Amino acid sequence: MKSLYLKPAWNLPGKPLKHSWNSIGNIDQFKWFVRGDVQSQLALARRELGMTHIRAIGMFASELKILDYSPLEATLPEKRKKINYSVVDYCLDSILDAGMKPVLIPCFMPEEFAAGNQKCWGASICPPRDLSEWTAFLRDVMNHFQDRYGKAEMRSWLYEIWNEPNLEEFFWAGSRESWFQFWEATRRTIKQTDSAFRVCGPSTARADWIKDFLLFSRDHNCLPDILSTHVYNTDAKVRKYIPFDGPESERTEGSPHFLSGVVRGVRKLTDSLGFTGEIHWNEWGRSSRPYDPYRETPLEAAYIVKTMAEVSQEADQFSLWCLSDVYDQCGYTPSEFCNHYGMLTLHSLRKPAYKAHQLLNRLGTSQIACAGGDAFRGAIATENCGERKVLVYLYPETVRDVPPDPVSVSVELPAGEHPAPILFRIDSRENNIAAEWKQLGSHPYPDREEIAYLQSRNALSAAPESDVAIATGPDGKTVAEFRLECPGAALLEF
Repeated sequence: MKSLYLKPAWNLPGKPLKHSWNSIGNIDQFKWFVRGDVQSQLALARRELGMTHIRAIGMFASELKILDYSPLEATLPEKRKKINYSVVDYCLDSILDAGMKPVLIPCFMPEEFAAGNQKCWGASICPPRDLSEWTAFLRDVMNHFQDRYGKAEMRSWLYEIWNEPNLEEFFWAGSRESWFQFWEATRRTIKQTDSAFRVCGPSTARADWIKDFLLFSRDHNCLPDILSTHVYNTDAKVRKYIPFDGPESERTEGSPHFLSGVVRGVRKLTDSLGFTGEIHWNEWGRSSRPYDPYRETPLEAAYIVKTMAEVSQEADQFSLWCLSDVYDQCGYTPSEFCNHYGMLTLHSLRKPAYKAHQLLNRLGTSQIACAGGDAFRGAIATENCGERKVLVYLYPETVRDVPPDPVSVSVELPAGEHPAPILFRIDSRENNIAAEWKQLGSHPYPDREEIAYLQSRNALSAAPESDVAIATGPDGKTVAEFRLECPGAALLEF
């Protein structure tokens, strides 16, 4: 059996550990906030993950009826659309009722203001035909929100201008230069409501446009308060566009280290440009593909922990895409488990990715250096007020369908007496609700009895106390020993 020996430096002072993985979540589209199940998922993420903000695109999509005919004019020969805040207000109220704050994104373009006919999900992705007409509309919207919620409340929100404008074939039917002008005008309108509102951008895919965007924003006095952008490990196929810091071998599409190199590369670039604001990776993940055969497995959990161990301190926020399988960008979710993006299934079952965030959130805020491991295996160790925690990850050098590989893990303990360690594992059997679903027969639409059973088996659960042995290591040090499958993640607490 393979082995991993970890040596946290318990006798040395720690350094601050930002929990950069837990504050902002993503929902597929703004329209889903009308659903009771999504509202319940927001409350769950607030309670269990400490999530404070939720982000979703499409606030001005046609389903939200932000511009619509009034029933008062239904019998009139001539009708005209007017602003109707009813649905948008309901969605914002739902976010606030769940104890969270919105990341307000004024997109997509209401077709009444659009310069063309290109659409995404039935909503216009065109620039406005008249920037002054657009900003007048947005000013009315912001004033309405101010009247309804108040500036003090709105200062706790975040504001984002658009989603992935560099993907012209999907989200922006205009040039980069036209979007830079749109950014300047839209940001100015938001800031005119209250200069304290924090505006994020450019929220590009693949960490694109960063340098040119910051230079434009500096020259036109419209710098973002928060630099936001996106990256997936599968973006390596278009790597020529992306800032990168790391060996050339990690730029290949098959490397699991590509995303970490991009995060370091963007940090290096923004430092060189003198940007001092926050950096948010408000979409990230191992795979950008709607279907990925490993997304609901322990491999996903191991990748999340591995990546946060490598680069969580290189930015202020990492927001995994996405929170929920309530999703309709590439067809509506067809099964309780279908290897889709969400950390929660349609019935709010916690996938390994969600459990990985639960383990991360249990860490302390003082990180202890931890020797041992390699590029694929390692740990984050913390100590706060006598509570010591070691979060271990095992990631395979080659991703393929093979039986899990058991590894014997040894963690050095500090001198003295310790309470019995508590162990949480995410592997092929433990904290793996998809495996439980398969044992029931993999029904795409579980009945109510099956859902109730799966929900009863879905809490984060500790391994039996007997699965952790206290022993003497090869150099006479006291160690805690346990087995962990690769791929997998485990948290040892004592």
